[in-house]
Amino acid sequence: MIICKNCATPNPDNSKICTFCGATIEPTPDMYYNGQYDTPTAQNTYPGGYPQNGNYGNAPQQQSGGYNTPPGQPGSSFGTAGGQYNGYYSSYDQGYGNAPYSPSGYSGYQPSAFAPAAAKNNSEQKWAALFRTIGFAVIAIGIIAIIAMVTTGYYKPDGSGSFSLFDSNSGDTSEVWYSNVANKASVIADDDYIYSISDGSDGYHIQKSDSSNNSTTLSTYSGYVSCLNKYKDRLYYIASIGGKNCICSVKIDGTDEKVESKSQNPDYLYIYGSHAYYTISDYSSEGTSALFRKDLDTGDVSSIGVIENAEIETVVEYSGNVYICYYDIDDYIGHIKMTNAASPSTFKDLSPIGGSDEDIQTITAADGLIYFTNIPLSDDTYQLYSMNPDGTNVKKIADKGGMYLTVYGSYVYYLEPQGYFGNYTTELRRVNKNGSGDKSISTKKMIFPGIINDTLYFTSEDGTHETMPLN
Repeated sequence: MIICKNCATPNPDNSKICTFCGATIEPTPDMYYNGQYDTPTAQNTYPGGYPQNGNYGNAPQQQSGGYNTPPGQPGSSFGTAGGQYNGYYSSYDQGYGNAPYSPSGYSGYQPSAFAPAAAKNNSEQKWAALFRTIGFAVIAIGIIAIIAMVTTGYYKPDGSGSFSLFDSNSGDTSEVWYSNVANKASVIADDDYIYSISDGSDGYHIQKSDSSNNSTTLSTYSGYVSCLNKYKDRLYYIASIGGKNCICSVKIDGTDEKVESKSQNPDYLYIYGSHAYYTISDYSSEGTSALFRKDLDTGDVSSIGVIENAEIETVVEYSGNVYICYYDIDDYIGHIKMTNAASPSTFKDLSPIGGSDEDIQTITAADGLIYFTNIPLSDDTYQLYSMNPDGTNVKKIADKGGMYLTVYGSYVYYLEPQGYFGNYTTELRRVNKNGSGDKSISTKKMIFPGIINDTLYFTSEDGTHETMPLN
């Protein structure tokens, strides 16, 4: 065996590339070989610094293979007159040794029969060393990533860790969490279960389903249930009790059912991390909408702000900011306001398109971006946009768009209204994130869509909760 000087790894006799570290092996007089050392004379006499068959020695010693020291005779035989190496060339990989056995000294010189195989072996060793190096690097990066996740924790909107429920498009349900919450959808998920709102003859059910689609009812209400959310071991939602909206909750095992609020009559509920946002509209004062936030760990409630003459449609907390999409009763168009999530103060008006030629209808967040649809007043058609969380780098993604954006895998799903006022239908469509491949998925009228594991959960025209496979 040959010991690599770079990493001290033993290698096969004729190695030129170390099979472990990929370093070039150039045999020297002090290189260890089969338990013996070569001598300087042998280094000059035999190719690569040592003869074959594990025997060593300098001139005029004889190699065990049967040939003698120089001068050699011309022809296909080696050695002095009468001293022949069985009619064969040297078995060293490249065919012939160095002086005085130079190739020019033999009329029958050809490359050794072993040379092609040796070249192939050397090439394979190089690739093996490269793949081994890459493999070690990947393992090292994986270990570092695991340590980082354990040390710092991986943020998930429900505050409990990374997801294990995977969808076939994007691989992680955390991307659709924001869309589902922003759309007041009737579905949410965690590591083990899918939680959804379903309808029955006895009312509306909060249920959970496992990977085998086995369902368990956690709670039942006679009045309408919407805006399903989750934080840690509790589900939160809005349920109509006695004709009034209440924020309710239940543990994911079906115990400890609570009415969290009875007096405020909230419209919508959105939970991001430990923050529960809910809206309250005062229709007696020209549509004033107020936004509140409850810390689910401490129970503290704070006011985020009031928007006059408006109806808040969507609230998204993302990248340290709170985004509010609302409908202005005065100018009849939609706008976006933003404030800091940690220390809410005055609202900042975002004008993503610029000027007054905009009507923002819906927003969501994914991929480090805010997605929204705009209806330019100049042509009255939905268009799909994205922007950075600070409102910069506004880009048009597609000339078509709609309501209730859901970013899922490689696509942005949306509902395109058809018609006006109360006599409209919706068409579920999807478009690639780069704006290509716009495609119709369904023409069924629906609202509040949510997607988990290639299944669309939505509320139908008559208020019932339904599902539909996307593939």
